[in-house]
Amino acid sequence: MSLWSDARAAELGRLWGLSGALKRLTGERDTNFRLDEADGSQWVLKISHPEEDPSVGAFQAEALIHVVATDPGLPVPRVRPTLAGRPWHLLPAAETPDGHARMVRVVSWMEGVPAASRPPGPASRAALGRIMARLDKALKDFSHPGQDHDLVWDLSRAHELRDRLEHVTDPELRRLTSEVLEAHAADWGPRAARLRRQVIHNDMNPHNILMEEGEEDRLVGIIDFGDMVAAPLVNELGVALSYQPTEGAHPLAAAGEVLAAYHAVYPLTAEEFAVLPGLIRTRMAATVATSHWLASIRPENRDYLLRNMPRAAAGLARLARLPEAEAAAYLRRACENQED
Repeated sequence: MSLWSDARAAELGRLWGLSGALKRLTGERDTNFRLDEADGSQWVLKISHPEEDPSVGAFQAEALIHVVATDPGLPVPRVRPTLAGRPWHLLPAAETPDGHARMVRVVSWMEGVPAASRPPGPASRAALGRIMARLDKALKDFSHPGQDHDLVWDLSRAHELRDRLEHVTDPELRRLTSEVLEAHAADWGPRAARLRRQVIHNDMNPHNILMEEGEEDRLVGIIDFGDMVAAPLVNELGVALSYQPTEGAHPLAAAGEVLAAYHAVYPLTAEEFAVLPGLIRTRMAATVATSHWLASIRPENRDYLLRNMPRAAAGLARLARLPEAEAAAYLRRACENQED
């Protein structure tokens, strides 16, 4: 049961001048509530996890403010300031149920249909590539003291997940996952670490991408900036492309469509193309290892935590049969064909 009652959430909402109906939302770390106001506006009240440094919440809020100022047309949540004019409210430890200080923020609710709930197509993948590239360009010059926080979903730390493979019960899946994490530790991770680095969204999975109802190619929202971190830029694509379908004629066909649209807006370097296939596989392996581990310690949230695991497992199996150099060449050709 959550430590945060609806009454306490409503009390916090009043710091932003909000008094609407509350609806509790799911989440991996933060405690989230939606507030539906009488004027028709909808907002999300986010209460940070007790183990999260308050600077991380500040980082996420200021990053969104920066993105909107840099590229106002990007469909991202807007930060609502408190009645005192601050972009967040730091709740002292003495005022929390568990004695841990919490960062509390309010952002606008984004309407749309999650991309995970509809069949993907070339138009929606191109839309994702373009919007993602615009977002990364908007974040290119942003920095904040909270950007280098410890994050289990940071691909740069994927080697640490090898100790959690005991929670993967399927022997073949555990073997595939182990092989990828070992390769990342020995090769892909060090290579990526030498490439350009910036703040990235870091979680472009289909549940965080909103499409307009009835419009295949109209992307209307990117949500959940809770995994933002400073990392190699190519990690952004390693994450995003790991969620693209692999069951087509070529396992990277869908990924190539997203990448071609991204590359047209924010071009990759030759070194980034070369390491990208390994990072795609690394994110799939991270999803398998971390989802199983988190589900073992948070069984009450098991369905939510394992929702992306079957896709990752299938992708690992298929990409294991594709040589790395061949995969990189395929992705490069997809971008060159777009340029033609």
